[in-house]
Amino acid sequence: MERWNLRMIFKHVGLGLLILGIGLAAIGLLALARKMSPIHIPDLWVSALLSIPVTLICMGIFSVLYEYFTRVTFEESMRSQYSAWKTGVTVFPIHRNLPSRENILKEARQEVRLMSTSLARYFIAVDGLVDEKLTQGVKFKIIIYKPESQAVDEKAAEESVTSDLFRHEIQLVCETYLGPLVKKHPGKIEVKFCSFNVPFSATIIDDEKMVLSLHVYGLSRSNDGIPCLIIDNILAKDSVFKLYKNSFETIWKKLEGTPYPESIRKFFPDANQDKATSHLINNQSTDLDNIQERWSSQHELSAQTYRYVLDFLASDPTPEQIAAFGPTPQIVERTQALVAKEKAGQITPAEKAELDDYERIEHLVVMAKAGNLPYLNGNQ
Repeated sequence: MERWNLRMIFKHVGLGLLILGIGLAAIGLLALARKMSPIHIPDLWVSALLSIPVTLICMGIFSVLYEYFTRVTFEESMRSQYSAWKTGVTVFPIHRNLPSRENILKEARQEVRLMSTSLARYFIAVDGLVDEKLTQGVKFKIIIYKPESQAVDEKAAEESVTSDLFRHEIQLVCETYLGPLVKKHPGKIEVKFCSFNVPFSATIIDDEKMVLSLHVYGLSRSNDGIPCLIIDNILAKDSVFKLYKNSFETIWKKLEGTPYPESIRKFFPDANQDKATSHLINNQSTDLDNIQERWSSQHELSAQTYRYVLDFLASDPTPEQIAAFGPTPQIVERTQALVAKEKAGQITPAEKAELDDYERIEHLVVMAKAGNLPYLNGNQ
């Protein structure tokens, strides 16, 4: 900042200079009037009259200094903030100064994307508003930490709390909020579990606004001391909003194909399709067709096995039926015979290919059981 630039002085201290000028003009007029007046003016009156312009002069000098050292400094501060406004970013040094989570969520009209360690505080704050928004047709994409992952331990160390605290919160959120919401609003809410520690938490409202909580080592959520940003989408090519939105979507894509963690799977009902298993089956559909072609030309039992598994998966089985599903005695006997031949080194290439196909189908069934696949439609 140029401390004594004349243009800046005249720009910001105009009022002070005006008062100073009036004071000096008053003294000049008083001196001129005394000199030219035919009437003698007593010294007492002169002193009284001089006090007015002297006061104005003092006020003017004070105003000049005040105006300069406050308004100029304020302009510099505003100029730096303006550059931040152009990026659509508003900074909040601590979390408690943010608008309430409820008020932010009320703005959602199409889609809400949430990412946090457990979302326990979030759901406690918004209570039934998520359910209300889902009823209105708003879709939710949610990422929280996988309770058994090392990411929970890293996050706990970051905030100087125990890992069990976060694991308990994740279990509570899944049991009390996410599980019932997924059951009540199938297809409108998706939940994924992250096994790596991320440097921020985010609430993205439609494609318009984002609330970003920065993860700073040593700062805890318990005292709301985490710095936060509210980022508006200014539709610029390299906007801050787009930067963090793309980061969320990259994480979301990375988690595609991951099943529910074992410890919380029981909280999610059969109304929620296991995307991981569905994705696996879609990707393996061509392989299954190839297996069927090979099996049909090799063994009648192999073709029957293929049809047995596919018919079951296409029958919209319940989670209980999936858990109880298993191979027929004929399949078990054939598989055991092939395994015995392989161990003895007597298996033929055709038999080895058949055994490999059995193992692929077994892997598919295991994945279906692990994810409690509720149904497969005809297209899948």
